[in-house]
Amino acid sequence: MFQEYIQAMLMIFIAEMGDKTQILAMAFATKYKIRQIVIGVAIGAFLNHGLAIVLGSLLTRVIPLDLLQLIAGGMFIGFAFWSLQVDEEEEEETSAKYGPIFTVAVAFFIGELGDKTQLAALTLGASSQFPFFILMGTVTGMVLTSLLGIFIGAKLGHKIPEMQLKLGAFSVFMFFGLEKIVTSPYTKSLDLIWFIIGVLLVGLISILRIKGFVEEIKAVKQTALSLQSQALYDYVHKIKEDVEALCLGESHCEVCKGGKCTVGFMKEILKRASNGEVIEPYEISEINHLIERDFNLELTREILGTLKDYYEQYPDEFTENMMLINLRQALERILFGEVLKDFKEYRQYKERLIQLDDWFKLKKL
Repeated sequence: MFQEYIQAMLMIFIAEMGDKTQILAMAFATKYKIRQIVIGVAIGAFLNHGLAIVLGSLLTRVIPLDLLQLIAGGMFIGFAFWSLQVDEEEEEETSAKYGPIFTVAVAFFIGELGDKTQLAALTLGASSQFPFFILMGTVTGMVLTSLLGIFIGAKLGHKIPEMQLKLGAFSVFMFFGLEKIVTSPYTKSLDLIWFIIGVLLVGLISILRIKGFVEEIKAVKQTALSLQSQALYDYVHKIKEDVEALCLGESHCEVCKGGKCTVGFMKEILKRASNGEVIEPYEISEINHLIERDFNLELTREILGTLKDYYEQYPDEFTENMMLINLRQALERILFGEVLKDFKEYRQYKERLIQLDDWFKLKKL
């Protein structure tokens, strides 16, 4: 029983190494979360291999495998054009729970129709005393193979722009779709002229769709840039007003120390940014040596909260916007007595602030 499970798992794992299953997982990894892909692969493989093991012989009697191959090829071409869609962020949030899993499951189910993996599952199941364990073994092998592709895709996904990723996914789907259709006996039986017409038609539609996709994604980027610029202006304006309120004035400080004061430092940063000057990074030691006063800690927390709200929308700005970095570090100096450091991304910083916020509340008590 367990031996059959291991045998089926290893056979599928080896058979799919470097095959389209791994490449498809790589393509999906550039768009979806690992958990969604793994669940989708498992569902698609379970249904596909289950169909092969339970109803394989019946299926081949009703629908020839050659026809299944042709249908799968057409579906893959459909997936290629589907991949050239510009995502809407709001839709992505609402569909993330079900859409990606369903999409991956359908892609893998269709992709393995009539494939050697399905035939292997059919053969193993027909000669096995425990077909359910054969099914579990083939699904496990498929998931393990896909995980390698997911790992590679996830690594590449952070370095390649969205347009190139989607064009790459389009190419992968289109290649396997055409490969299934071209190698189908039904296609080979066609006259050469009809074959050429079909290839030219697919090529023309592909060129037009790619051109439209490039124009769409450029328009979306321009709109997103305008929205981000407006959001930055609004948030910075709010921060500027609150920083002014933080200033205790000469009646309290006697002589204004200007940029040597923590609040004065932030005021200068905001002023320079509003004048269009390039903000250079300050050494953490410089900020930690700024003059401290008894500033309003509650208001300081509100300002940092405003900054966090902006980071929630644009997390990349956490490491890229030098003006905000300097402001954030000055606020940390007031709240925590020193600049927080060693954060590679906003998510890590957010988790740390949650811990410090609990500490801040206890300190007040």
